[in-house]
Amino acid sequence: MVLFITTMLALLVVACGRQVSLALRIAGYHRDRLTAYTYANSGVSRAVAFLDSSDFANNYDALNKMPAPPVLPCIYAISDEEGKININTAGEEIIRELLEKFKIEFPEDTARNILIWRGDMPDTGSIYERELGYGPKAAPFSCVEELTLVKGINPEDFLKIRGVVTVYGEGRVNLNAVSEVVLGIILRGIAGEMSLDRDDAIALSAKIIKIREESGNILNDASAISSSLSEDTERNLFAAFMERAALKSDNFMVAVTGNAGKIKSRITFVYDRRNNEISFRHES
Repeated sequence: MVLFITTMLALLVVACGRQVSLALRIAGYHRDRLTAYTYANSGVSRAVAFLDSSDFANNYDALNKMPAPPVLPCIYAISDEEGKININTAGEEIIRELLEKFKIEFPEDTARNILIWRGDMPDTGSIYERELGYGPKAAPFSCVEELTLVKGINPEDFLKIRGVVTVYGEGRVNLNAVSEVVLGIILRGIAGEMSLDRDDAIALSAKIIKIREESGNILNDASAISSSLSEDTERNLFAAFMERAALKSDNFMVAVTGNAGKIKSRITFVYDRRNNEISFRHES
């Protein structure tokens, strides 16, 4: 009887120990998750403070002004949304150039489908209802992921262009932040609108990037570029581009990661510096 009772007590102790161990692990997980989330939230505040700081108070922004990520347990990365193509304001030629550049099938039809989705063209053939079973939104894109609802763009196509498109801002591209790829797409699209040789757009894109690099990736104004252009075609194309360009940005995508033990908390948000507000936020 004593042996039996001793055995039962031992089993009870083991079972209780396992329950306590499990409870401690669960408590540790919740503690680390809350800690990671707190670190991530602090990163949001740090990123916003930087974007509102005097370092960004000038009338221009440049790629090399992005801050180095802070040390752990919180890191953040900032990207300029206005160095991308705004799919809510881009014209048909620019959208078609974008789709062609990333080898998306039927770029002309798909470009028109994008315009139909955002309400700039009528769906005269009821393409969406007939082939997809739902009508176009007929309103601006709320997020870039909405592109996957457009006829002709599948998830694989979306991943190709995701990094170069945006829905934030007024449609002006930051000359100090735009990449050579995006700049070439926009210039070729404008050349198409003006019935100019698209190859001239590529040459102009390379020239602009070279001048920007020689200026330390900071252009206070566009005079350094315009004064270097000798051909009428280049001057006309650049003038048309500058009507859609700027030297500063107001919308920035920030990805913040908080770390606690093995737990990570990620917050992605878009900060509108002009209105001092977060216009989009996603937590994971």
